[in-house]
Amino acid sequence: MLAGKQQPSEREDDGARAGADAHGARHGAEAPALAGDDAARLQRAVRRIHRHARPARTSESLSPTQVAVLAALARAGTLRATDLAAREGLNATLVSRVVAKLVDAGLARRSADPDDGRVARVEVTPRGRRLLEKEEEASASLLRRGLARLDETDRRALADALGALERIGEWLRTSAR
Repeated sequence: MLAGKQQPSEREDDGARAGADAHGARHGAEAPALAGDDAARLQRAVRRIHRHARPARTSESLSPTQVAVLAALARAGTLRATDLAAREGLNATLVSRVVAKLVDAGLARRSADPDDGRVARVEVTPRGRRLLEKEEEASASLLRRGLARLDETDRRALADALGALERIGEWLRTSAR
């Protein structure tokens, strides 16, 4: 178990023992379990990649937190800042402050909720989407350059692991809080 994270529910655990994950994917029982150090190594590697794959500052000079909130908002669509905070497992006060800066920069906009005029909903503007696309392409370019330095065996191993990494990420997003 990762430090500070809850164990999967009994139902999920039963499914895992039966050879199927929460997404219905079947995995061979012969797959070796990762050692405790492997989880820590994975965590360090993901953090290092995330930190260093960020492109140099754009002309917008957004902080990594502002880019992350803008990207989360773009994925989620139009919603209240408090709902975005809950969905992403972030502090609502932090998200509210970041959203205010994004709105001031013209990267997001607020509008009245059609069901409750007292509530503001937030969405990414076209300018915000263009900035995210530029950020994502620059980051992907850095990653492609790094991948090109690996041999074919390492690139294949990473490609083979992508599905599992995506499932872990989704589980952490939805279940581990």
